[in-house]
Amino acid sequence: MIKVGTRVKFLNEPGGGIVTRIVGNEAYVQDEDGFEIPALLSNLIPDAGSDIYERSASFDEDEDMIDEPQPAEPIQQQEKMEEKFSIEVAEYAEKFKVYLAFVLKDSSSKADERRVTITLINEGDYFLYYVLGLDILKKRKHLGNGLLEPQLMAQIGTFSVQQLLEYSALNISILPYNVASYAAIPTIQLSFDWSQLNLMASTTFQPNDYFDEPALIIDIEEQNNIQQKKEMLLREAKVVPKTEMPAPKPTKEVEEVDLHIDKIVSADQVTQLTASQILEIQLDRFTFALESALKARTKRIVFIQGVGNGKLRYEIQKILRRKYPHLDFQDASFAEYGYGATMVILRK
Repeated sequence: MIKVGTRVKFLNEPGGGIVTRIVGNEAYVQDEDGFEIPALLSNLIPDAGSDIYERSASFDEDEDMIDEPQPAEPIQQQEKMEEKFSIEVAEYAEKFKVYLAFVLKDSSSKADERRVTITLINEGDYFLYYVLGLDILKKRKHLGNGLLEPQLMAQIGTFSVQQLLEYSALNISILPYNVASYAAIPTIQLSFDWSQLNLMASTTFQPNDYFDEPALIIDIEEQNNIQQKKEMLLREAKVVPKTEMPAPKPTKEVEEVDLHIDKIVSADQVTQLTASQILEIQLDRFTFALESALKARTKRIVFIQGVGNGKLRYEIQKILRRKYPHLDFQDASFAEYGYGATMVILRK
């Protein structure tokens, strides 16, 4: 019989893990990376190879495993949390106040070994359907999902910083609604790359009104507004339309393209872009310039990317190897450009 703590295998696919909780006919299986995977009980079989349950870093050492998920906690002071709390449904929902919290559980350990608990806080009067996942390349690892009622918080899970940094970003989708009437709010979808959150720094986590431990508290509505503004700027700042950017002249032997972000967008726009958005704009400029030069039969094109941390140079070379394997490229003349330039030979 499968119960909490049983080590299981998936019936129709490779992999398995430990059953951490059972809800109805569905079990949540924690894999070797410490993440929960929902699966029907009928699609699981006990793993006879091991009957030992090893706890993962996703759980506190002093916690007891439970058969049912922990109920969401009311947003109240700690001394009042044990009191019975009833949900009061608003006749007309219009207050949207949602926070994503990273609660620091052990500040004394090494930075990458610190554990943080990810919690979603609903301080508004909407009901929320939510889904969280971790992104790597074009794949997404399921982290948690559910329905969060007004004035409650949902604990998604506890993970080491090192576990989280194995992925490139945290993605969250929220659908707000009310069982009565409500002011319509579009579905919110946000992506946080770890460079934005800086979980390695202890100063990131601050005292707060929700937890005894220091935490990083992110206002979802505020971040959504910022992202929408950045997306608008990004659309405006993307590569200049072809009608405004003439193709290189056929007679030109060498074309130079400066990829420094301040040469592509205005200074005001630069301050409102994240590092990932800046990189995206630079790579768009690179691709457009390269395609234009190929059509114009330019012999060589030099991309000035600067020194920096080498990320742009790495991404340019990756694109060249993957999409243009027939083209040769090399570091441009040190005497003319220093270390920060790449020459692409289009034709000999």
